[in-house]
Amino acid sequence: MTPPLFGLVMAGGRSRRMGHDKATLRYRGMPHAEWTAQLLAPYCERVFFSCRADQTIGDPHLVIRDREADQGPMGGLLAAHEAHPNVAWFAVACDLPNLDDAGVRALTAARSPDHLATMYVSLEEQPEPLCAVYEPTIFAELIAAFAAGQRCPRRVLANLGDRVRGVTPTDPRLLDNANTPQDAARHGSAP
Repeated sequence: MTPPLFGLVMAGGRSRRMGHDKATLRYRGMPHAEWTAQLLAPYCERVFFSCRADQTIGDPHLVIRDREADQGPMGGLLAAHEAHPNVAWFAVACDLPNLDDAGVRALTAARSPDHLATMYVSLEEQPEPLCAVYEPTIFAELIAAFAAGQRCPRRVLANLGDRVRGVTPTDPRLLDNANTPQDAARHGSAP
């Protein structure tokens, strides 16, 4: 049986290069974290925001807070799994301004519950951990890696070989992110 799919908007980063919270950047007339949640909603049974303890994003009933500070995306993924351990998580960074319905639809259509994860891969064939579907079966691997000090989900995915499924986006700009004010301006962010 295929596990249900929940969405997770990854918004807990410190946004140091941006200088202010990337989740609040406005694209398409609204904060991008909220727009990303709306983008995932048609494909996921529920959508949550992954964030730090000191953040206020969206509906507070749909927030999964990091268990501890500064654990990076891995901490957010593990907190989500702890909250809902029997679901797959479609984790998407809040700073992907080019991600669109076609991109979300293509990845969910490619989802393979027989693999530990299904994720987009970059032109350099690197896994994109923050535009990926994590099946419940991957969390033993993530928990072990985290316990061993690994905080980078990209490295974990890269080391899983053919146990994960990579999907090449039809448009390579789909995975462009906005990390600096210049990036945000180039992608059309409004204050």
